[in-house]
Parts: sequence; structure tokens; C-alpha cells
Amino acid sequence: MAYERLTSFMYSEVGERVGAWRREGEAAIVPFSLQDIVQGYVDAHSRLSVWLLKREIHRYLRKNLASGRLRNAAPFDYELCFSEHYFGCNNHQFLLWVCRLLDENLKRTQWRGIKRLFNKR
Repeated sequence: MAYERLTSFMYSEVGERVGAWRREGEAAIVPFSLQDIVQGYVDAHSRLSVWLLKREIHRYLRKNLASGRLRNAAPFDYELCFSEHYFGCNNHQFLLWVCRLLDENLKRTQWRGIKRLFNKR
């Protein structure tokens, strides 16, 4: 699968947190902000995994961007096009926003491994 991390991020992180998969009759959930979603992702995954997601987003944008719009919907099937509904932007803007938030959170966690090493003692 070409965009495995990106698709996984969209389905399991963003889609679950905003309630995109909620069925009729299920209790409504309060959607998370994108900043909270990305921060939770960075906290739950290794820095390498976060960096690979960011690289995959950049590759996807580079390959599929034409005149400011994404020409290829994959991995954004119909069910993954909820960025317009929940975040008020198209998928291109959404992915750029995610990359910026990933950068901010990578800076926030740059010393996380060293802190863990010294806290074990």
C-alpha cells in the first residue's frame, strides 16, 4: 500500500476523533481539534513514525498536486473527505496544516527519549 501511514492516520486518528464513523442513534461525541489529534498521535508514536508520516504526506502532495488542487483522490475516498466538513478546508490545506502541527510537536518532543533515559534511574 503506497500511503499506508497516511491512510491509517486519516481513518484511525482523525476519523475516530471527529466522530466520522458514528452511526445514527449512537451518542454524539465532542470532536477533538486537529491540534489535539496530532498531539495525541505524536505522543503515542515514535519520532521515526511521525517523521515517516510527514514524509508520506509530502510525497503524496508532490505527486498529486496540480494547480493548487489534489487531482487524485486516493487515499481520500469519499468517506475520507471529511476535512471540509469538520475543519472547513480542502484536503490540500488540511494536509499542510497537519504537517505544520507535526513539525511543532516534533520540536516539542525532541528531548523525549533522553528525558525517559534519565528518569529511569
